[in-house]
Amino acid sequence: MAKDAETSKPKHLDPTSEYYLSSQANSGNSLTKDTLKGDNYVAWEQSAILTLKSHNKLAFIDGRITKPDPESEDFLAWDIVNSTLCSWICNSLDPPIHATVSRLNEAKLIWDSLKTRYSIPNRPRIYKLWSDASMTTQGGASVITYYTKLLGMWEELLTLSPLESCGCPKGTEKMNRYQDIQTYQFLMGLDDKKSLTGASLVAVTLPRRLVFMPKMGRLLHGLLALFQPLQGIQTVHLQDGPGARFVIGWVTHRRNVIAALVLLRLASAAATQNNNPSLSQAQAAATSALPGLTPEQMQRLITFLESSPSGTNSLVGKSLPPTHTWLIDRGASHHMMGKLNFFSSICDIPPSPVSLPDGLQTNAIKAGSVSLGDGITLRHMLYVPNLAVNLISVSCLATDANCFVAFSNDICVLQDRTSKSSIGLGKMHRGVFVFQPLSTATVASVSESESYELWHRRMGHPSSQPLIHLPTVSVVSPSLKTICDVCCRAKHSRTVFPDSTSRAMDIFGLVHCDIWGPYRVSTISGTKYFLTIVDDYSRAVWVYLMHDKGQTGTLLQNFCNMVHTQFGKLVKIIRSDNGHEFDSQPMTQFYNDHDKFSPRSRRCVFLGYPPGKKGWRVYDLETNQVFFSRDVKFEETVFPFTTPLGPSPTPATTTFCPAWDCAEHPTASPPVIGGDTPLVTGGDPPPSPAATPSLGLSGITAGPDPEISSSASPPSSPTAPSPTLGRGKRQKKVPSVLKDYLSTALRSYGFLQSHADHTLFTYRKGDVFLSVLVYVDDLTLAGNNSTAYSSFKKYLNNCFKLKDLGPLKYFLGIEAARGPCGLFLSQRKYALDILSESGLSASKPAAFPMEQNHGLALAGGPLLSDPGPYRRLIGRPVYLTITRPDICYAVHVLSQFMQSPRSQHWDAALQVLRYLKAAPGQGLFLPANSPLQIYAFCDSDWASCPLTRRSVTGNFVSLRNSPISWRTKKQPTVSRSSAEAEYRSMAVTTCELTWLKSFLLSLGVHHDRPIRLFCDNQAALHIASNPVFHERTKHIEIDCHYVREQLLAANISTAHVRTAHQVADIFTKALGRHQFHYLCGKLGIRNLFAPT
Repeated sequence: MAKDAETSKPKHLDPTSEYYLSSQANSGNSLTKDTLKGDNYVAWEQSAILTLKSHNKLAFIDGRITKPDPESEDFLAWDIVNSTLCSWICNSLDPPIHATVSRLNEAKLIWDSLKTRYSIPNRPRIYKLWSDASMTTQGGASVITYYTKLLGMWEELLTLSPLESCGCPKGTEKMNRYQDIQTYQFLMGLDDKKSLTGASLVAVTLPRRLVFMPKMGRLLHGLLALFQPLQGIQTVHLQDGPGARFVIGWVTHRRNVIAALVLLRLASAAATQNNNPSLSQAQAAATSALPGLTPEQMQRLITFLESSPSGTNSLVGKSLPPTHTWLIDRGASHHMMGKLNFFSSICDIPPSPVSLPDGLQTNAIKAGSVSLGDGITLRHMLYVPNLAVNLISVSCLATDANCFVAFSNDICVLQDRTSKSSIGLGKMHRGVFVFQPLSTATVASVSESESYELWHRRMGHPSSQPLIHLPTVSVVSPSLKTICDVCCRAKHSRTVFPDSTSRAMDIFGLVHCDIWGPYRVSTISGTKYFLTIVDDYSRAVWVYLMHDKGQTGTLLQNFCNMVHTQFGKLVKIIRSDNGHEFDSQPMTQFYNDHDKFSPRSRRCVFLGYPPGKKGWRVYDLETNQVFFSRDVKFEETVFPFTTPLGPSPTPATTTFCPAWDCAEHPTASPPVIGGDTPLVTGGDPPPSPAATPSLGLSGITAGPDPEISSSASPPSSPTAPSPTLGRGKRQKKVPSVLKDYLSTALRSYGFLQSHADHTLFTYRKGDVFLSVLVYVDDLTLAGNNSTAYSSFKKYLNNCFKLKDLGPLKYFLGIEAARGPCGLFLSQRKYALDILSESGLSASKPAAFPMEQNHGLALAGGPLLSDPGPYRRLIGRPVYLTITRPDICYAVHVLSQFMQSPRSQHWDAALQVLRYLKAAPGQGLFLPANSPLQIYAFCDSDWASCPLTRRSVTGNFVSLRNSPISWRTKKQPTVSRSSAEAEYRSMAVTTCELTWLKSFLLSLGVHHDRPIRLFCDNQAALHIASNPVFHERTKHIEIDCHYVREQLLAANISTAHVRTAHQVADIFTKALGRHQFHYLCGKLGIRNLFAPT
């Protein structure tokens, strides 16, 4: 049995399967680190394929795994993986490219679309890469940066046009030839290539050699700048390991001999250090190959170089100031200098190794302190013999001088931590920062402009007025006072309105607007801002108080409307400081709409007459705005809403559900149905219309798809005789008479009464299908044939006095809106009425209906003095759960405290209403193209009630994407385990599915396939599928094993679902905000209305 269970392991749980998703594979991941921008498709594709291979998902892209049939068992697992891959691919795309594939819902379609657009054939791409490589130059960059850029192109060329990797001589020769081509390209792009005519100075053939030989790589950039035009070139080959070749070109020009010998000296040192005899031989060969110098002269030059500072210092010294200057070095770990005469105190230390920039090492043998003036003393200064420059370590300087060190593009500032004053400067000189004490800078400043700037900085950047009192600055000419960069950065503020002498020619030709605030103390009304509007012509001022800047647009528009109404003028120009409140989207639209080319009218729909106002209430079709206007021109031949697009307003006649308080009429006076018009009963044929009862009837528009309609009962006729009131048992006879009379009339026409729902009558003859849903005296009709519908309506009109109220819009408080995509049901008006009666219309909306871990059953607050308001408050949302399954659990919990409500219960009830305030128009959306396949989810919260320890059952049933049934109910008995509670929940849900299957059969829908029942408890699933009773199941009631019988009869099929995706979890407990909104999205809940 264990082996069979292992074999039947689901694909999405098998780590070796392509359908498996690990815990790290979430939809927020990106397929690659770099986004696809179009021109980098080749690199992006390679990286993406590697990522897909590492996750075992390449089969979804290359077509090996195709989209299964929606009814198959693999479709759900395929859909989850496909959605994850689509998210990965879209997260790695540039936003413009993402917008072009956002409508594709399959990963393979997205992949093929990108490949078709951006996959360039190899030949054009190879041509472009060769062209770019040949035109790439060093351009002042370092050699390693230049080489890395070329290396990327060469690698892509090898990818598009790979070389044959065989061990034959021809293959080796091809590879060597290809490397020679790379060498030529590298040399042709080096800087100063006019000075390298006729030969190459340095060539590198092994890519990693520049990485593993930093000494030679750093020297390459410095040496290239020193060599002058070459003449009479001789070459020598220096071999440094297998696969790496350095070719050094020697020249006869006398000025370049020293630079060449520097490289020889480094090669000699490297040969000595690495015990490489080939370099020593190369040095001797190069020495003998230099024309114009005898061996004695060559040896004397080498001896001179040996006695001079290191080669790197010689190279650097040509571009640095004299040796008494100090360089501020961010890469030095200690202060270092090569002269002893600057030390104020010094002592011997054990030889400490020091690594130089050229890769060589030397030893520091002394350490001491050096004073730089202005109170700056460098401690632990290392004495390194023959060091050509004096280095100041930034890290040690910050500690020794207790200062900040700030760098900019051309200056370095040392600022004391305590006094915040500058104690030193560093100026950029040929790529390095040279330290200058402030005393030195003062002595060196000889010009008047520098003296002014110096005192300006010393005194904290004041204006020019205080500086004129200084004797050294008062003689400075105003023309020499330059602009201070620090003052511009620190003191600059928003400029005022430009000075102008022009004035508007008429009132409201130009108005100035500005906002003041926020002030630290609010007004009585709570405002902290005010908007000032000044007319440029009359200088009249208007001031409007505001709570926040967001009211600026509304107040400004109201001001323009006021000007037009009161003064008969139009505001032509609005001048402001271009704050974001004046440039927001609503204001930009307001500016653009008020010009000579803007429309003079708007297309609207007449809604009615506003109370207390002159004009009409209209609805703008473009902006969805409801407003009042007197300038209306009616076009009574145009009806924009011929097809309903949304819930209609509340009908003029409210739904009237009679309580049947009428007594039984005498024989001469038939009973009343739905009103006060008498009903005459009789046999066949039906009575004449003059003596028929009043009955509310829904209309239907016949066509290929049924169109459901509904209506309310018509009002009573004022001339009809009043019914006789009765008491006792006589009150119950009229409904039974109506039911029998209506049932007889429908059966006579050929309708059959459903056994699943006694209020449903269906008629089926050939391809014609009609259905009637009865609620007291209101009928809802649906059908698919206009001729049959008209005939049936005439028949009903002969039997009853009918009033056809047209397509379904409002039925028993439920608003219906139908479109091509489906049907939307909501109870918006009912929800708004609840909020209005509770006084919470202006309350702050809540994000969820009930707090998680609420503990209301154990609440110990004071009892409410009058439980009536609480009972009325909770009783209303109960009917609201018909279209709002998201509040089902909250209403279920609060309904348990009707007898003795407490203050905590009242606060929780108010939170439910505040949650309704967030979206009162939220309802159910039933798609038109939803397959007729039932899916069910069941769950339970074991022992959730702390008082009775009983569990809560929750289930949710949908017709694929259309929610049709849900429930929250406390179980009648205590369960001994969570598995038992889940099994009871499955039993309750199975009974519901049996009834739904019978109800669908009444409508002519045959559901032959087993209904999928999802549960998140593995133990309950095993109990349902295992026919052997054991310890855990022997105490469960027999009725719970109805699940097993239906499972064996193939009426249902069970499946496991993760708790995070268990839709029924929202009906068993109060969830957190994110999980609550996630599951609400899976319930089929939509909000088609604007926020309240």
